[in-house]
Amino acid sequence: MTSDHRIPFACGPDGRVMSIQEVPRGLDCQCTCPACEAPLVAKKGRRQAWHFSHAPGTSCAGALESALHIAVKQIIEEAKGLRVPTCTVVRFPEEHLNRLTRIRTGFVAPPYCYSDMPDGWVERVGAGRASSRGQDVEFDAVLVEHQEGDIRPDLVAIKGNRRLYIEVAVTHFIDDEKLRRIRARKTAAIEIVVPYTLNETVSWDRLRQLVLVETKCKHWAYHPRVEHLADQDYRAKEPMRLAAKRAAERAKKRAEETERRYKEAEREREEAEARVLELVAKARSERETEERRCLEEIRHRQQQEEIARAAAEREALARERREAEELAARRAAERAARFERLRAGVMSPEHPLESPVLLLDLDGVLQPDSPRWPRSLAFFQQALIGLPCSIVITSSSRHTLGLPAVAQMLAPLGGRHLGATPVIDANEPYGIRSREIAKWLGSHPSIRPLIVNAGKCGGWPGWQIQVILPQHGFQQGDADYVRRWVQANQ
Repeated sequence: MTSDHRIPFACGPDGRVMSIQEVPRGLDCQCTCPACEAPLVAKKGRRQAWHFSHAPGTSCAGALESALHIAVKQIIEEAKGLRVPTCTVVRFPEEHLNRLTRIRTGFVAPPYCYSDMPDGWVERVGAGRASSRGQDVEFDAVLVEHQEGDIRPDLVAIKGNRRLYIEVAVTHFIDDEKLRRIRARKTAAIEIVVPYTLNETVSWDRLRQLVLVETKCKHWAYHPRVEHLADQDYRAKEPMRLAAKRAAERAKKRAEETERRYKEAEREREEAEARVLELVAKARSERETEERRCLEEIRHRQQQEEIARAAAEREALARERREAEELAARRAAERAARFERLRAGVMSPEHPLESPVLLLDLDGVLQPDSPRWPRSLAFFQQALIGLPCSIVITSSSRHTLGLPAVAQMLAPLGGRHLGATPVIDANEPYGIRSREIAKWLGSHPSIRPLIVNAGKCGGWPGWQIQVILPQHGFQQGDADYVRRWVQANQ
C-alpha cells in the first residue's frame, strides 16, 4: 500500500482534479487533499517521482483511494464517453440455479450470470445466452453523484432517453444490496475497477487510457436488454429442456425398474439359497456315510499313486541324467569341431559369429602394405592360437579389397567368422569409423567387443579399445594383451 503522504492527484482551487504536471511547485499549487481537504505540497524534485504530499505534521490514510476515485469520475465527466466492454449473460434453468453459488467471476443475480459458461454445458441444459459487443459510447450528459431514487451512483451517463449507472471501485465494490437496488430501477450499470496497485507515479494520460479505452477493468453489473435477449433464447430452448426432462424421467423410470428387478432377483436368490441349504443338510449325512465307505479305497489308491510316483521320479531322474550326458557329448563335439575349424579351416563370413569379437583396423594395425606385415601377422596369429573369437574389419580394405581377399590374407588365423562394419559413406571412409562401429555394435548388442585401432581415437566413450602405434606396428606386448582379453571374455 502507498504511504499516506504521496498522492498522484489533488483538487485545484476550482475543485477540479489536477495532476502534478499542471501545477507549480510547493504550496503555490493551492491544491487540497481529495479526502481530508487539507492543503497539499507539490513536490517536483529531481531524485523522486513528482507527487503531492501533506504538509509536515499532517497525514491522511485515504488520500490515494479518494484521488483515484475522484480522478476517474472527472475523466468520464469531461470526456462524456468511454468504451464499454462486451456483455455476456447466461440465463440458468431453474433446476441448475445451485450452480450459481460456485460462480467466482462476474456478477450473479439469479437466474442470471454475467460470465460466460462452456458451450457444451449451455446446450446440454438448455440455458439461455446472449451477448452484446463492446463499443465506444458518447453521452449527451454525465451527472456526478446524482441521487437516483434510493441510490446515488458515482456517475449517471445519459444518452437520449437511456441512462447508464457507472460505479468506480478502488477498494469498495458493488455489493448485493446495491446490485438489488440497481436492478429494481431497471437501469444498466457497469463497474470500473481501478487497480489499487496503481501507485503515486501513475500519470493522468495512463489513467485516461485505463478508464476510457481499456475494457479489462470494466464489468457489466446489469444490462436489461441483454438479459431480455437471454430470456428469449431461454424460451426458444424450451422444447430442448422438455426433451431433456422427458429423457431424464425415462432414465429415472428405467433406473427404478432396474432397482425393482434387482430386488426381485435378490429375493429369489435368497429363497434359492435357503432351498440349497436344506438340500445340503440332507445330503451331508449321506455324504458322511459315503466318505467313510470311500476312505479305505482312497487310502489304498494313494498308496498305489505314491508307488507309481516314486517309479516315475526314478525314471525322470534317469532321463535327465541321460539328457545331461548327451548335452555334454554334443558340446564336446561342438568344441572339438570349433577347434578343428580353427586349426584347419579358412576364415569366412559364412562361419557363425562368436563372441568375443575383435574389431580390427587391418590397414593401420597389421599394415599389409609394409615390411612389418609378416611379423605383425605372426604376432596376431600367436595371440589367437586355440582361442575361438570372430574378426570384424573396420578399415577401408573391407570395401577396397573385399572380404574374400581379406580372408586369404588372414588365412593363418584359422577358420573364424570374418565380418565387416557397414559402410555409411564410401567417399568418407575414415572420418566416420566410430559411427560405423557404433552401427555394427547396435545390431549385435550381446557381443563383447575389443576395438584394435591404430593411433589415437577420441570420441569413442564406453568402448574397450587397444591403441596400436602405427610407427611400431603390432608387437609382442600387443599380442599378449589381446590374448589375455580374449581369454577373460570367453
